[in-house]
Amino acid sequence: MPCTLCENIPEIGESNGSIIFSCMVTELITKIRKILTSSDIEYNIDNSYTISAKIKNFKEFITFICESNDFSESERKVINVLFIENIEDFNPTHLVNLKSLEKYKFLIKSIYLAKLIKNENLTIHFQPIVSTTDKKIIGYEALSRGFDDEGNLIEPLQMIEWARQGDMISLLDKNFRENSLKAAASENIENLIFINFIPTAIYDPAHCLRTTVQWAKDLNINPKNIVFEVVESDYVEDIPHLKNILSFYKKQGYMVALDDVGSGTASLQMIMEIKPDIIKIDSSIIRNIHEENSKQSIFNSIVKLAKDSDIKVLAEGVETQEELDYCFNSVDMIQGFYYGRPSSEIKKSI
Repeated sequence: MPCTLCENIPEIGESNGSIIFSCMVTELITKIRKILTSSDIEYNIDNSYTISAKIKNFKEFITFICESNDFSESERKVINVLFIENIEDFNPTHLVNLKSLEKYKFLIKSIYLAKLIKNENLTIHFQPIVSTTDKKIIGYEALSRGFDDEGNLIEPLQMIEWARQGDMISLLDKNFRENSLKAAASENIENLIFINFIPTAIYDPAHCLRTTVQWAKDLNINPKNIVFEVVESDYVEDIPHLKNILSFYKKQGYMVALDDVGSGTASLQMIMEIKPDIIKIDSSIIRNIHEENSKQSIFNSIVKLAKDSDIKVLAEGVETQEELDYCFNSVDMIQGFYYGRPSSEIKKSI
């Protein structure tokens, strides 16, 4: 069997088996029990808000439940959200393992995410990064976006949440990394390419990152132009694991960046722990920095530590002339709406 973390998409069948109903609204569970009893469907009572029933065909059963006249209009909306959404595309196998209908709802979203990946409904937008040395574009951050059948964009944080709930985070992260490299190559980008990655999606760098490394080689992208960046909030609980991943990246010739610096209490310590090539000061610090002394103190402390450690500094989320003026002479790079929003069209100059 292939690696379940990196490759497999959960499949759910239509055949007979068991389904668990769990809901803290006991009135709703009571009504479901009434429907099961009147239909001679065998079920077990686990507790006051959880029951399990044996069924023959999942889709037919759910349709039957949702069409019951026992539910009020508001209850029917809840049932529809929990059960019927995307039912035609979905295959649930692990229903017996679900502990709540809330998890079931996320499972449906995870299957929807699997469909997006399978149908290649993911795209990459690029946001320019400008050097303060010559005021020219020195690189781009590759930002993943999903899009539905109507062309509406789906933000990456939403897709990541669906992936976490469906144990698909490694698959999604792998897709993000490889799509970023492919998009950069197709656009003939010869500048720096900043690519986000999720440390908790990688359990063994040599194994999990093998295809990413191979794609970079096959696409003839200079390793020195690739910057893998990690979000602070995703690694603080396992620093040794993160250091192992970053060490692997550096051995391949890539640079590494620490994102969202300043947004958490451990930022300065983390800089010393992992020694990144670049740190990105979080937009929450940059916002209106010209007006707030507390933000200026944090900013100056981060810049000093970085300079003393020979680490490049990027100010992220710069939107106004005032923010740019405050940061410009202290940092090496600028990123933000001031110079350009993320877009599928590459901005070549400013």
